[in-house]
Order: sequence, then C-alpha cells, then structure tokens
Amino acid sequence: MRLQIIWSFTFLQVMNQIGAELFSSSEKLGQIVYAEKGIAELLRNYTIQQKERIEKLSKIAEEYETHADNAMVNLSSYVGNPINAYLLIKRFTLDWQQNVSPVIYNNTWDLIFEKFKENNNGLPTFEDIKGTYASISRLTTTYNLNISEVVRGNLRGMKSPILTEEECYEIGLGAYMNAEYHFASHWMEEALTLRKANKSGECNDIKCADILETLSNSYFRMDNVPLADELIDKVLSIDPNNERAKHSKRYYKIMMPGNAKEQKISREETREKYSKSIGPYFSQEYSALCRGETIKEIKGADKFTCRYVTNNHPLLILQPAKEETKNLDPPVVIFHDFLNDYEMDLLKNDAKPMLNRSMTVDTTTEQGIANEDRVSQDNYAFGDSEAALIDRMESRIEAITGRSKRNFEKMQVANYGIGGHYGPHYDHFTEVYPKPENDEMGGNREATFMSYLSDVEAGGATAFPLAGLQVFPKKGSAIFWYNLYQNGTGNNNALHGACPVLVGSKWIGTTWIRNIPVR
Repeated sequence: MRLQIIWSFTFLQVMNQIGAELFSSSEKLGQIVYAEKGIAELLRNYTIQQKERIEKLSKIAEEYETHADNAMVNLSSYVGNPINAYLLIKRFTLDWQQNVSPVIYNNTWDLIFEKFKENNNGLPTFEDIKGTYASISRLTTTYNLNISEVVRGNLRGMKSPILTEEECYEIGLGAYMNAEYHFASHWMEEALTLRKANKSGECNDIKCADILETLSNSYFRMDNVPLADELIDKVLSIDPNNERAKHSKRYYKIMMPGNAKEQKISREETREKYSKSIGPYFSQEYSALCRGETIKEIKGADKFTCRYVTNNHPLLILQPAKEETKNLDPPVVIFHDFLNDYEMDLLKNDAKPMLNRSMTVDTTTEQGIANEDRVSQDNYAFGDSEAALIDRMESRIEAITGRSKRNFEKMQVANYGIGGHYGPHYDHFTEVYPKPENDEMGGNREATFMSYLSDVEAGGATAFPLAGLQVFPKKGSAIFWYNLYQNGTGNNNALHGACPVLVGSKWIGTTWIRNIPVR
C-alpha cells in the first residue's frame, strides 16, 4: 500500500508539472514517460482491488511499464525520435480512448479515478496528436523521408519502431484531416499493404473498406477521379450498404470527364502533381540546407580561418575565444567551447519548469501567437541562482563580440519537440516582421548570439537560405551573426531558420543584441 501511495503521489506531481501543450517540447515529452511509469504502477495496484478485471488491466500496466523502462534507458534519444513521440502520445489519446477507457469506466475505482480526472490535463490531448501528424508530414517533406522505409523502422538510416497497419491508417487519417492528401494516400497505401499481408493477400473485410474509402477520398481530392471511382467500387464490393460510398459513387459519376477511362494517371504521378501544386513546407533550397547539402558556393570560404581571439580583453587573455569564420554576408562566426556542461545543465534545468509554447508576431495585430511556423517551447524567466551564471555569460559575450551588455535582451532558452523548427525569418524588425506591440525596448536587433546547449542526432541545423549556409548544433558552441548593416538597415541575407529536428532534442540559449542600450 505504501508503494502505491508513493507512486500515485509521484504521478500526480509529474502531471501538475507538465502543463498544457506537449508535442512542441521534447522535455515535456520526456516527462510523459515518467507519468507513464506512474500510471503503470497505479493500474497495477488497482488490479488487486478488482480481481474480475485483473487480466486485462495487468496487461495494460505491463505494456506501459515495459515501454517506460525501455525509454528511460536513453530518454533524450527516445523522445527525440518522432515516431517514438507519436506512439507515446498515441497511447494516451487514441489507444487510451479505444482500449483503456472502456475498461476503467466499466468499474468503480472511485477515489483513484477522481484523482486522475483532477490531473489529466497533464497528459497528451488530441491537439498534441494533431501536432504530431503535422510534424511527421513536415519531416517527410524536409528530409525526403521514404514512408515505406519509415513504416519498416528505417528513419533515414536510423533505427525506429516498426509501425502497424492501424498506426499507418491513423497517421494517414491525420494527414487527410490536415488536407495533406498526398501523404494521406501514401500512408493508406502502406496500411493496405500491411492489411493484405496480415490476411494472406486478401483484403475484403470492413477494415479494408475503411482504408480503401479514405484512399478513394484522397485521390478524389487530388483530382484523380477515375482512380477514386475505381477504389470506391472496391469499397462497395466489400460493403454494398455503405451509404457514404454510394454517395461518393454518384458524385464521382457526375464529376468524371468523358474520356477519363483513357486518361488514367498513376498513384505516384497523382501524388507528385498534387505535392507540386500545394508547394513544400519550405523552399527547395532551405530544405536542401537542412539535409546538409550545398546549394551555392560561399564567397571567400577558401580564405576562412579558425583563430584564437582575445580582443585585448582581460576575460580572454588567459582563455581566448575559439573563433571560426563561416560567412561574410552576413558576417557569421562560430565560437567553439563557449559553455561547459555544468553551465548548460544549469540553464536547461532552470528553464524546464517554465517552458511555454514559443510565439511569433502576428503582422496584423502585432500580438504574439502560436503557429506552425515555430514549433518549440521557451522561457525567459530565470531564478536568482542562475543570475550569476547569466551575468558571467553576458560578460563573456560582451568580451567576444565587442558589444555592450547594456544592449542585450534577456536570454531566451528554447527546447524543440517533435519536428520542432522555426521557419525562415528575420531576427531584426521589418515591415514584414514588426516589433511586438508590447516591446518597450528601443532600437533594433543588430546581432544574434545563440548558444547550442545540446547536440542533435539528426536535423536541427541553423540555415541561412539566401547565404547558402547551414550550421549544425554542437553542444557547447555558439553562433554569432549580424542582422543589420553598419548604417542600421537590415541585411536580407540574414534570413535564417531552425531546421526541423528529425531525431534528438535541441536546446538553445539566445541573446539578441540591440543597436542602442536597453538596460
């Protein structure tokens, strides 16, 4: 009984700490694993009181516990994998609704259930799983992921969970609801292939009809009416009384061109044509940079150097900065070994409890809003224990860059979740990227100093599409660039973005430097 109380208390503590949206932060996703461990123990103890349901609930608890233990072996790597993250969130949304909830509601677990209801706001919601669907599509586009390979556990050369037909169907349905019909059709095709494999090549049950119907709707949305019509015929052959399919059949007949049968377009051609019509998440150049490809020659790169820098500053005399030039327009440099492990851990640990969804400025209202262009969570608030560290860091930045700390904004620490990214944008304020309405500081953001607080297994580069430059995160290093020319006008080449995190957890600490004192 004492063990039950301890685990229940720990579970409720974790639930209270997690807060709202989860998918946009790998740190929050990691906390779900601990919550999952607590839920497993809570359910396991409850089966003692409910003997008639012990077999089914014990199986659920065992699955949760095993999964949590496996995830905790390397938690950062686990939650950094987008497929793991999807399955983790799925367990507490779709699976919970379909498999766990009916068992729980059909009994009298009273106090435990009441406590759970009070704290279930800390578990994933359907908004989280919707966010994972969009993230998986974004990663597929940016990194040219082969969906068939992803299904079979190959995430661009990295091992990942093998997906079932049901999971392929759910991701496909999520893509369909997001109007990403080319992805929806591909995921449904994979679900159909797995369904046939499980049925010895046959596909003539209601589940097959569901898959075929969504496939038909997807191809119709992509203007391939003949293929949609062909697939709806298969649905009706399995389920003749399907009223939705009958309606679709009648509608397709009206929409079918007279010579459609002679002008069939393949499924691959349909997807490719539709994909081009809606355009990618990012430009081809930006996505190529995210993949580590070279899109243009960087002017003067053959003369770039690595050097020790002191700037005749007392802080750097005994420990010079390790500077590497990466670009000239805009000027971009890397400072290696800027932070040590202790400093980075302190920053991240202090930021974790207060992480909130990152915002962008709405160009119409000039108010902060959450949108798909920026998927991460950040925190500006730091306690007194970190004040000394922040002051030391700012003194170091001041010594390295030659810019006065009086011009520094407060440091922002950010963490990126499933497919976490920040699309191409400017840090300085322009007509397109206006200063927020509540910004009382003067001047403009002259420069950006960004520290990498973690390594990232795959993806997560800082990319400058107009300059043709990408820099991949290296724990402890920092990247510094100028957003403005010396005359104060904005440098268009300073357009940059945070590429989606494919695998891993990305932490950064950013200090924006104004062109006038703000303190």
